[in-house]
Amino acid sequence: MALTRMRTISGCMEYLRQEDPESCITEYYLRGLVKQNKVPVFHAGRKQLVNLDKLLEYLSGDQEVKEPEQVNYGKLRRVGE
Repeated sequence: MALTRMRTISGCMEYLRQEDPESCITEYYLRGLVKQNKVPVFHAGRKQLVNLDKLLEYLSGDQEVKEPEQVNYGKLRRVGE
């Protein structure tokens, strides 16, 4: 059974810098991906642990693009009806 590689955002940045020292990806960008729920994250206390394999999959562009769901709100009605 293979364990998933869970890293903090800083740990993910260290890994990316080791693999590609000239990468333009920043820690700020990774935090934005987590905040937008584009990369799965696990909360352990105050730490946010990112699945490193899923992050690499997202950055390589191998995942399906999900279209945002269209929200249908109610219809307008006249006041007093």
